[in-house]
Amino acid sequence: MSQEIVDYSKNQLRDLFTRAGLSKGNVETAIKQYGRYREGELSSLLNTDFNYLRQLGPETIANEIVNLRDGKELVEEVLSHFLKYIDHKKGIDTAYQKSKSWEEVYSTSVYMDDHTTSEAFIDYLEEVTQTKVKDAKHLQELTEIGDLKDLEDTLRDSRTSKYSRAMETALLEGAKYETLLKIKAQDYGLPETDKNGKSYQYSTILDVISWEYLLIEQFAVRPDLRTISRDLEAPYSLVLDAWKLRQY
Repeated sequence: MSQEIVDYSKNQLRDLFTRAGLSKGNVETAIKQYGRYREGELSSLLNTDFNYLRQLGPETIANEIVNLRDGKELVEEVLSHFLKYIDHKKGIDTAYQKSKSWEEVYSTSVYMDDHTTSEAFIDYLEEVTQTKVKDAKHLQELTEIGDLKDLEDTLRDSRTSKYSRAMETALLEGAKYETLLKIKAQDYGLPETDKNGKSYQYSTILDVISWEYLLIEQFAVRPDLRTISRDLEAPYSLVLDAWKLRQY
């Protein structure tokens, strides 16, 4: 993620967290933690100030914000992922403090159809163990969980969640295709291609374009594909591929 986008988000978040009611002394800490979440370099989020944000909810907070470049929809969407992540991470913390068993936490709190739970689990594990997970075998050594294949999927899902969010947020903040190409899968611990030989980067770009331009909705009011192509300064063929992604 570019420094320009990070700096812009800090300005947004300073206004957001102040309006949401965080104490003055904790606003900068909140900005730092949220920024690290956005970039996949998370520190602990388990504190009471974030409980207050979660209770307010993204829509309430977003309604209080004025003069943001892309309006409250941008803030609401990004923040909703953040608050969902916090809920999962708090649940994982509660389960681990109760059982002290990674296998118990894994079996009750990580869901294969929800990549956010995988991200929260890996981040929490790394915080507790003060160790960066290298690969699935290393993850197995840290947790003593038996199923290596499931751990491979969890680690990949965790990294995919971070990568997809970075791509999605850049697009929400006005990034063009050239900027999206600078967000590399390898920087998030992912291989260049998936197990089917498809480019992680290209597939993720198609996915976020499909979602953010409502190509997934058959009857949605949206720009035509050539307008989207001009808006993104992207090849028309790429936008067409994004549209085809949702045509079942």
